[in-house]
Amino acid sequence: MMTCAVSACKGAEIDIHVREETAAEEEAVLPMSGHRIPEDKGKDFYTDYKLGAYTEILLRDNGSEVTSGDPEGVGITKNVVKISKEGTYVLSGKLSDGCIWVSSLKESDVRLVLNGVTLTGKKTAPLYIECADKCIISLPPGTVNVITDVTQGEASGEVLTAAVYSREDLVINGSGTLKVNAGAEDGITSKDTLKIMEGVIEVTAADDGLYGKDELVVRGGSITVNAGGGAGARESSPHGWFSDEDEETPENGQALKSKGFIEIDGGEVHTDSLGDGLHSDGDIFITGGKLLIRTSDDGMHAGNYFQMEGGEAAVEESMEGVEASEIHVNDGFLWVTALNDGLNASFGKTALEEGEEAAEQRPEKEDVTIRGGTVYLSTVEDAIDSNGDLSLLGGTLIVNGPSSEKGLLFRVTGKAALSGTSVLAAGEFGLSGDLFRGERQHFLLAKVPEGASGDAIKVTDADGVVLVTLSAESAYRSLFISLPELKAGTTYSILVNGQSAAKITVSDE
Repeated sequence: MMTCAVSACKGAEIDIHVREETAAEEEAVLPMSGHRIPEDKGKDFYTDYKLGAYTEILLRDNGSEVTSGDPEGVGITKNVVKISKEGTYVLSGKLSDGCIWVSSLKESDVRLVLNGVTLTGKKTAPLYIECADKCIISLPPGTVNVITDVTQGEASGEVLTAAVYSREDLVINGSGTLKVNAGAEDGITSKDTLKIMEGVIEVTAADDGLYGKDELVVRGGSITVNAGGGAGARESSPHGWFSDEDEETPENGQALKSKGFIEIDGGEVHTDSLGDGLHSDGDIFITGGKLLIRTSDDGMHAGNYFQMEGGEAAVEESMEGVEASEIHVNDGFLWVTALNDGLNASFGKTALEEGEEAAEQRPEKEDVTIRGGTVYLSTVEDAIDSNGDLSLLGGTLIVNGPSSEKGLLFRVTGKAALSGTSVLAAGEFGLSGDLFRGERQHFLLAKVPEGASGDAIKVTDADGVVLVTLSAESAYRSLFISLPELKAGTTYSILVNGQSAAKITVSDE
């Protein structure tokens, strides 16, 4: 065996014994829900526009013009520039009250190269993609582009709810910068798939930040979203930041949102939102990248599956950390700080709240499963609340909390399984040893009368060998420790600041 050190957060270090395993050949990881991952095609990746044919457009109030290339697909009426033909269009300059309008053939791809654009729309969406097969927004290296809206517009009876509004697939690539200031409602919207390949994307939105109706995919880039005024906006509620009257937060102000599927595969995403950090009516699928989330609601909320296969996700501030019908953590690092539950497997609706229709839609499973990776939870209420089963089958689970006496370490409606996960918990929780009674993996459960923040907790075997160390980050009165290597008939010692707190002999029961 080997020893590794895992840094949980705020300087806490936990030493854990793990078994060495032979690396297996990597296989493609797929969504457990069966959702088909959007395919990346050649045009999704950035290329130098100068390598092919392109048309240059200079934006200027009441004087925009085509300066080179084929002008046939460009129509200019006052401060509205309409693009109606497939091709690559390189835009530069400024419109203080105008619109770039893409209306091409349904089977055509239109590439907009923003080569230093400042675009403001005071009457409608400043960038509107009405018709194309796909629109690609390219951000050349070193460029800074700013798009701002003031009010919603309307086209063909449809309300344009975002500063960048697309009815078609929308891809953003290139390493340049795009700043979106959405004073009316949403930042960037695609009524189909929104895919971000790279780029520095900064969105400040009165409502939702990024919205891909069918799919929202992040492959790379550096993305910063402030939605709905940020997490602190809820403090202005007449009920306060967290109270029974205000527990149901509005659906507005979500940072990343989809009705179908959210995939995070790379890049760095920082969100500060009134609503959920990530919200999908379907699945959330994380395979890579880094997320830092602050919210007054759920850190990540999925109506169906939440599945983590890699990457790092830190929910720094939330009401509930992760909520989904099914929660699966198979790899990666997940860090949650929550005023309510850390992980909550719940459909999110009850027959009492929504009527008989909601009860009929309730999924067969509302389970939490941890098979790998590292999960760190710091909670006021329950660390894990599963309205179905709880399966701890691998990886590491570290819990500081719950800090509320009514909170539970594990609140489980169905069955509980413990086999393969290293669990280290210090909090104010109550826990019955019967929850994991009969499981193959043993555990230590101890009471500490005056456990304090900063306490150094160690577990040693009968020979005095240190198996694990944990630094408590809040007051606690209970310790729960379970390691795959704990053996029946062996006596283990729990030390707090070097002093013996308990000696426990593991039984065969």
